This record gives sequence, structure tokens and C-alpha cells, in this order.
Amino acid sequence: MEPKPVLLKQLQEQDPARHAAAEALMLLGDAALRAVVQSLSDPDWLVRGVAAEALGEMNSSQAVAPLITMLSDRKAEVRRAAAWALAQIGKQAMVAPKVVTGLFEVLQGPDAHAREAGITALGAIKHPDVPNALLWALGDPEAPVREAAADALGRLGKETMDVLIGALPHEDPGVRIAVALALAKIAKQYNKADAATPALIGSLTDYEPEVRRIAAEALGQIEDPDATEALVERLWDDIPEVRKMAAWALGQIEDPDALPSLLQALSDPVLDVQEAAVDALGKIEELDAVPALLQMLGHQAETIRRACNRALAKIGLKHPASSVDILSGLVHSLGDPDPVTRRMAASALGEIGAKAGDDLSADVAAQLLQALYDPDVEVRKNAATSLGLIGHSGAVEGLSALLRAPNGIPA
Repeated sequence: MEPKPVLLKQLQEQDPARHAAAEALMLLGDAALRAVVQSLSDPDWLVRGVAAEALGEMNSSQAVAPLITMLSDRKAEVRRAAAWALAQIGKQAMVAPKVVTGLFEVLQGPDAHAREAGITALGAIKHPDVPNALLWALGDPEAPVREAAADALGRLGKETMDVLIGALPHEDPGVRIAVALALAKIAKQYNKADAATPALIGSLTDYEPEVRRIAAEALGQIEDPDATEALVERLWDDIPEVRKMAAWALGQIEDPDALPSLLQALSDPVLDVQEAAVDALGKIEELDAVPALLQMLGHQAETIRRACNRALAKIGLKHPASSVDILSGLVHSLGDPDPVTRRMAASALGEIGAKAGDDLSADVAAQLLQALYDPDVEVRKNAATSLGLIGHSGAVEGLSALLRAPNGIPA
């Protein structure tokens, strides 16, 4: 996690006068440095944290040593403030070696909290020695420290891609998870899918289920079609959470080659996996998915029926001229016992009907007129909006009746 200054803002909200004093001390610069450093020993943790952030704003190299000491503070908020301040000071090219050297010493110390905070600071400093130090920290005996090192490596950017790929087989599952997410971040930001995707595909077969799940999530974030085949295989994973994430990732990638397998996943015994598969089919937006989705509109679970309406709406919007079956299914959903499903159907019918041609629009308008009498006010509202979108003149009488109805239901 990248360090951020939050305590000065917190003090401003709690006590504007004390915040003004802190601001004034920062403006005084070196003349106030000693007083601010002394405040690092205050019994009030907020004062200590504010002092640390103030030193970061003051950007003085003389504050490095006392701030490194604060990485061992008993309060996590103070440790984070000190890490942010050190990162700020370390951004100065002339001071960076001093900050980095001090943080290296912290990484070798006995305090795990200090090591974790030190890694947070290192991850925000551009220095040639930082990647190797963070790689070394992947072997720390404490899991939070190892995971912080992996996250920091990811924040350093594309220069650490090879380092992260080399760390994917790390013996600690927490590190493998953090590395996978860091790789996805870099690959997405710097267009490095060609390097990250093969490595993450290997993690899809990790013995640890959570690593497999995160690898699928990472591949979904990268959105590389080269991962489709490997993700399809995870649709049959023993762990439902992995299957669900694989379906989600396939939806992010939007590769039509995944369609047959996602259609099979609609029969998964776990509802969450079914829903993820429905959502993925909606994102792929292929007409071949429509018959199966229409059949799912009769599902006993309202979450699945809602997902099917979302998916059908997306496909219908992409293929309005071929949406007659979709419109029929959405009309059917106007009678669903779940009001949310009816609201979704009423809205989607207008969006698709407005693009579907006059003949289809007239049929849709007739059904939406009936929805103006729905007991749910949101359904009535969506139906009225959709009738306006379709622009069918036959809706005038029904809309006028709704306008005149004192209770919002036409007589």
C-alpha cells in the first residue's frame, strides 16, 4: 500500500487551531525543525503522527534518523506517517542514499512492524538499490512483511517485471498472491501482457486455491485473450471461488472462444459460479448465448434472474435488429415476482426497443403500458421512461393517465 498523509487532515477536522500551529511550524522550516522532532516523543499518538507528516512536508535530511526511529512506534498510524515522510524526503536525489541506507538497516532489524513500514517507504523511492532490497525482503519470516515487499515491487513499475516473475514460485502463498496482483498492475499499466500472462497462467495450477483464484483475477485485469484457454480449464476447478473468478476473468477478456464453456458453467452446482458465468456471457455479447439465458429466466434464484436480465440487455443493445427473442424474454420478466427484476426489464425494454425498429417497438410499447400499473413505483417509473424512449404515439393515453393519478397508479 502506498503511504499517504492523512493525520494532518484529521487534526484539521478535529482541532483547527492545533492544525494551524502545525502548518505554521512547517512554514518556519529549519527554525522549527528541532521543536517538530521533539514532538515525535509526545504521549499523544496523533501529535507524533502529525509531527512525522510535518517533517515529511519540511523535507529536511536532518529528519531522516528520527523518522526511521518512528517506524517502530506502537501505533500503526504513526508508523505509516513516518513511512510517508521518509518517502517524501527520499524523493530528493541528494538525500535518497541516506534514506535508503537507513531503511536497509530497518529491514535487518528485529521489529516486524518497522520492517513493514520501512518497505512501504522504500516502495515509493526511485533508487537503483531498492528492487534488490525488496526482493530480499520477500524472504522475511513475517507474512505481512513479505506481502508488503511484493506490493512495493509492483508499485516500482515495469523495471521490476522480471523480479516479480522470478518471485511467483515463492514458497509463501501470501507472497505469490501479492506478486500476482503486482504483475497484473504493471502489465495493465505498461502494456506488458506478453511477459505477465504466461507467468500468471502457470499460477492457475498452483496447489493453493487462493493463489489460483488471485491468478485468475490478475489475468482478468490484464484482459489478454491468450489466457482464455487456461481460464476455461479453471471453470472445472474443485474450488467454487476459483471457478467463479475464472468466469469473471473470461467476461473481462470478452473472448468469444470462451462461450461454449461458459454456457456449460451455467449448470454449475454453485449459484455464485452460475451468476458469474451469466455476467460473462453478457459481456461477451454474442447472440449464441441468448437461448440459454432465456431459459435461465425461469431460475428459482432471483440473483440469477437479475443477472440474466443484465446479460440479455447488453446483448440486445449490441444486436437490436436481432433482438426479438430477447425482447420477448424481457417482457416475460415484467411479470417476475422480484421487483428489482421487473425494474431492470422495464428499463432494458426501452433502451433496446428504441433501436429495434418500428414493428418491434410497437409490441414492446404495448407491454410497457401494462407495466404502468405495476405495484412497484420504480417499475412504473422505468416503464414510463422507456415509453418515452421508444416514442410510440399509442403510449400517450397511458402516460397521461399516470400523470393524472394522485397515487401514481393509473385508474
